[in-house]
Formats: sequence, C-alpha cells, structure tokens
Amino acid sequence: MLRSLSRWTIGASLLAGGLMLACSDKGTDPKPLKYNVYVGCDERGVIYVLDADSLTVTDSLVGIGPTRSMALSPEGRWLYVQCQKDEGGVGPFLKIDLRTKQEVARVEEGLGNLLLLKGGTLLLAGLNRLYFADPVTLAEVAPLPDTLRPWRVAKPGTKLPVEVIYRNRFRLYDVDTGELTGEYVPHLLTGETLQISSTYTILHQDERRLLLINESFQYALAWFLVGDMETGETLLQYPLAFAHGSIAISSDGAYAIVTDLGSWSLESPPITADVFDLRTKQHLRRFRGRFGGTGGDGLKAATRALFVPEERRAILAPWSMLQTYGPLQVLDVEGLTLEQTLWSPFDSVGIGGLAVGPRP
Repeated sequence: MLRSLSRWTIGASLLAGGLMLACSDKGTDPKPLKYNVYVGCDERGVIYVLDADSLTVTDSLVGIGPTRSMALSPEGRWLYVQCQKDEGGVGPFLKIDLRTKQEVARVEEGLGNLLLLKGGTLLLAGLNRLYFADPVTLAEVAPLPDTLRPWRVAKPGTKLPVEVIYRNRFRLYDVDTGELTGEYVPHLLTGETLQISSTYTILHQDERRLLLINESFQYALAWFLVGDMETGETLLQYPLAFAHGSIAISSDGAYAIVTDLGSWSLESPPITADVFDLRTKQHLRRFRGRFGGTGGDGLKAATRALFVPEERRAILAPWSMLQTYGPLQVLDVEGLTLEQTLWSPFDSVGIGGLAVGPRP
C-alpha cells in the first residue's frame, strides 16, 4: 500500500513538475519586439510617433521645436534630440523620457548631429567641436583628439570611423580604449586615390566594411564606396551626381540604400535612391524622382533612408535642412518596389530628426 502510494505520489509529482516546466518555458518565450518611428516635423515643433508595423501615427511630442537629429537609447526609453533654432543655427540638446513624455535634461547650446553609441554609455555630438557626453546629464566628458574627425554619421557600435586629418585616410577609433585600428584610403577600383571630401560615412555591423559618399572634384561627381578597413581594398564603387545624400544599412547587414540629391535644377540629374546587396556587392535598382513633383519612378524628395529594424523595408524621408519637402515613402528592398506613400501630416512640412527603436 505504501509502495503503491509512493509510486503514485512520485508519478504525480513528476507530471506536475513537467506541466510546471512546460508552462514556465512557454511563459519565458521572448515576445517579438515592437518598434516606434520618431519623425520631427520642424514647422510644427512636433515629433510624431509612428507604429513601425502599420506606419500610422500613434502619439506625438509637442513643444520640442525644430529638430536637427535624434538618437534613441537601446531599450527605447530615452530620446536624445538636438534642436535647431528657428532663425538657423544649433539649438538646445534635450533628453526626453518617452514613458512620461517629459524633458529630463537640457544643454542650451548643443553642437549639431548626435549619436548614441553601443551600450548607451556615450553620446557623440559634433559640428565644429566634437566630444563625448554623459548620457544622463548631457555634460561634456571628453573631447576627441583634434587630429581625428568623424563625418556626419556612424552606426552604433564600439568603433567609430574617423578621418585622420592631413593624412587622407580613415581609421577606426575604439571608444572604450581610444585605440586606432584598420586603415582605408578612398580609391577607385582602378587604384586611383581620391582626396577625402566625404559627407557621409557609416560602419557596417561587422565593424570592418566602411560605407561612404565621397565627393570627387577631379571627376565632378561623387562616389559611393565600400572599403575594407582590414585590407584597405575598395570592394564596391558607384557614381553619384551629388555628395549630399545619405546611407542606410538594413539590420541584418544585407542591404544598403544610398540617397542622392542630384540637384535643385530641373536640367540637372534627378534625386535618386539606389539599393545595393552588400553580400554580392551588386547594385540592384535605382529609383528616380524630382523635387516638387513625381517623375521618374515616383520618388518624392527622398534625401534620407531609415530601415525598420528586423525588416527589409525602409522609410525614405526629405530633410528640411536641405530645403526638401514631401511625404514619407516606404521602400521594399527585396521586392524592389515603393510600397506606400505617407502623406499627412508629412507632405508639406520640413522633416528634421528621424529615429527608430523599441517601444518604451
């Protein structure tokens, strides 16, 4: 009797334990992250919040002012905003708690563009002076050496692509140790060296490939280049009409979108957005358009691209600092199609800062 009861008790305990484990396992399955997109509309002084899946406006942050650039903390709670003054010039530098929608820190005179580096421990702000800032107080921590110059943007990571002044080469600056590694001198596939006149650089997730837009006075055009920071080789080159575009890389590192302003003149080349497969080093498609009209392939004043995380689609946006206006558009990089045009409230206002990250 005791032996039977013992067997029954043990069996019941094992069954209950198995059920508990199963429930526990089921309960600990990570839920897929949901993302928000933040769009600064300069004339209204509003930052609109969009659901990244449906790309519909779900919220707004008012009273911010014109925005020059924005960055999000990795968990999506803190939004860092570099404002622009109404009359031009750089405005205050803000930190906003997205759970309460309240400003929690401010520096009255910011510097320009900003970047939240890996781990959320450092902010890089840069215009005429470059420094690391404390992400809590926004106070200056340490300047970068005068001999190093980061260009307009870099992908969050532990390494920052910098130009070595007067030496016509890029190196990688380790933000933790201050060490310089790798080297790339911009050059064409023929081996011909280009003088650095870069307006945009972005480091691939592998922290080896450097993607940049480099103006070439010799050829009277600009080049999109992919350089290998370990071997110094140029892996990919593609001609552009103008140097003031941007580069975006998909979250899986497979695709890149390069935007090109072309020119404000109707007689000059139109604005374009080029899609590249970084795995095969192939140019996949060019989308064309013109300022103030459709034309071409329906591209509308897209001067910047922002990939939706974990997806292979990107938002194309104008930039008020370059006096471009128009709606947001959605580009599917696998289908190579413009999926959607988001008009109101973005079609007739200047768009400033853009950011994307997890919901707070």
